[in-house]
Amino acid sequence: MRHIFKRGLISAALVFSLLIVSSCGRPEEPAPQETIPQQQTSAEEPAPDPVEPAEEAEVVVEPLDVILDAFLTIHFGEKEVLIDREVFEAWIQEEEAGYSLDEEQVKAYVRYLANRFDTIGTEHTFTTTAGETIKVPGGNYGFWMDRESTIQKLSEAILAGEVGEFRPVYYCEGVNYGENEIGNSYVEVDLDNQHIYVYKDGELVVETDCVSGKVSSGDFTPDGTFQINYKQKDATLRGRGYASKVKYWMPFNGNIGLHDASWRKEFGSDIYLRNGSHGCVNLPSAVAAQIYDNVEQGEAVIVYGGKQSVPKQEEPLTKTYLMKQLLSEMSAEQIGALSLDQYHALLREALQVELNRRGVSMTEEQILSIITEGENPAAPPAVEGTEASVTPAPSEAAPAAEAAPPVPEGGLSAQ
Repeated sequence: MRHIFKRGLISAALVFSLLIVSSCGRPEEPAPQETIPQQQTSAEEPAPDPVEPAEEAEVVVEPLDVILDAFLTIHFGEKEVLIDREVFEAWIQEEEAGYSLDEEQVKAYVRYLANRFDTIGTEHTFTTTAGETIKVPGGNYGFWMDRESTIQKLSEAILAGEVGEFRPVYYCEGVNYGENEIGNSYVEVDLDNQHIYVYKDGELVVETDCVSGKVSSGDFTPDGTFQINYKQKDATLRGRGYASKVKYWMPFNGNIGLHDASWRKEFGSDIYLRNGSHGCVNLPSAVAAQIYDNVEQGEAVIVYGGKQSVPKQEEPLTKTYLMKQLLSEMSAEQIGALSLDQYHALLREALQVELNRRGVSMTEEQILSIITEGENPAAPPAVEGTEASVTPAPSEAAPAAEAAPPVPEGGLSAQ
């Protein structure tokens, strides 16, 4: 198709949407939404929906010198792109009825602009509420140029000899080009701390604990830079074997969204590891209503942190556990030959190593309760005398591995 300037030519708008699949569930009767794919990295363009051809109108042939006088300026934040005769003169083709532009050359130029300036699907730099500057993966938030519509609009502007600002057509846009693309109104989802912050015009208006996707089942909430696709009250979320009614539904990543969870009594902490959601971010009901009132469609949702696998559960710190550590370095005979004080000193040393590794601390009373576990306080003290080391009495001696007492239920845990 060649683009010829015609009076009354009606540009047909393209509608293009991509469903982003997720595991959280979807509303029973969702409001219309437009979700955006990751940024395209290949030169191949998405196939557009069929467009009905515009009715032929009388061709107005502009003189070539008028066309060559076209001078368009596009602003991408602080960056400026100029489109003048040096750019498009080679695109002009003479027709019987006038002039046209080589569509392939126009398409290649628009593709170049989109590849250079589209930000959707790209990594974003973000400063958290805690003041840490982090890199957040891309998502469905950002500038995404509608290439087909922009090709047609640019061709018409050049053939009409227009001079001035030219604005590409976009499927979706960020707030600004440049460093502060998300603007000052957004939702911050800190998965590490299971906490949400809602900012409006730069002010923190709502914050709350939350519960994100269940890690142990693989339904963890993905990190990324997303946008509120739409807002809906009184939705039913359906998924694998469940249907949950919610009052406030705010999807931001396909069918993953923010919503109230009236069935939960607790939020925050590490609940999400083994008792999280199907992927959504669960909120206390009262706070969900406040968030719903303070966010708008298209605003950014920044999701970061969180675990994607369940950490191995540590064995409780008991005397039996410490004995296993000692037996990995000493024989039972060597341990049995120690005095009670030496034995306690080794247990204390092994306990301190474990406390340091796990990043926890204990009081002296807790430490003593572990290293003296199961001992007879009435037993006589070790006798100092002729032997270099005195073997403790059977009730005080370190047991051999096979004779170690079982780990008591509910033993002291550092988790």
